Amino acid sequence: RSVPLLVSRGKSAVFIVRPLVDENPPSSEPDGDAITRAQQDKLRAQLGELEIEDREEMLRICGALAAVDRPPTSSSDLTKDQASMVIDILERVLQDDEPQRALDAVLAAQTEADGGA
Repeated sequence: RSVPLLVSRGKSAVFIVRPLVDENPPSSEPDGDAITRAQQDKLRAQLGELEIEDREEMLRICGALAAVDRPPTSSSDLTKDQASMVIDILERVLQDDEPQRALDAVLAAQTEADGGA
């Protein structure tokens, strides 16, 4: 688009105006890489070892351990880093002599850290 602009008193010149190009356009993807299929399988296996089979309960636990703002509606809502964190926590929980008690303690500590929500 051509636009006449004042260059000096009484003199104008025509300038071509082009829209700016955003070099870093906003992404529709969530921050971080998506959880991998292997991570999803590992999470299901670990939660199964803890005898947690209910999907909603699995998602609630994963959301709490990943410290996300709102519970995920699917394990696909977790990022690769969040899934790694949950897997690491569950690995430690499963090494405890009383894994269910250890999980309850970790979840209680997380709830307390989040302000008792």
